[in-house]
Amino acid sequence: MVTGVGGRVLVYAGRTLGLGTAFDTALSAPVSVAVGAGMIHVGSGVGVSAAVRAFNPADEFISADPAFEEVFADYARVATADLDADGGTDAVPGGRSAAPPRVRVLGRAIDFFAFDDTLRGGVFVG
Repeated sequence: MVTGVGGRVLVYAGRTLGLGTAFDTALSAPVSVAVGAGMIHVGSGVGVSAAVRAFNPADEFISADPAFEEVFADYARVATADLDADGGTDAVPGGRSAAPPRVRVLGRAIDFFAFDDTLRGGVFVG
C-alpha cells in the first residue's frame, strides 16, 4: 500500500517499508499516489503547482514533470499505466477539481479532455 499526505509518501507492506518526501511537508493537503512497475508517481496536492514526481522504492528521486501549464496549476491527480507495452509505467495526470476534465500522458503526445471541456469538475484517473 502506498499513501500520501502533506507532501510525504508512505510505503507499507505488513510493515513500513519507506517514508519519503515528494513535496513541501509544510503543506497539509493530501497528495495523489500511483504505483506501477516498481515506480511510485506522486501528484502534487493543493497549494503546489500541478506536477508529478517519480521515485523508485528506495525513495530515490527519478523525475519531475509539470502536469499542466500554469492555468491549471493547483494540483494533479495521478494514475499509472503501461500504454506502450514496454514494461515501464507512464504517468497519467488528471486535472484538478475546478478545472476542465483534462488528461495527459507525460512523455507522450497524448493530451485530451475526458468529457466536455466546459465542465469544471476535473477528472479522477485510475
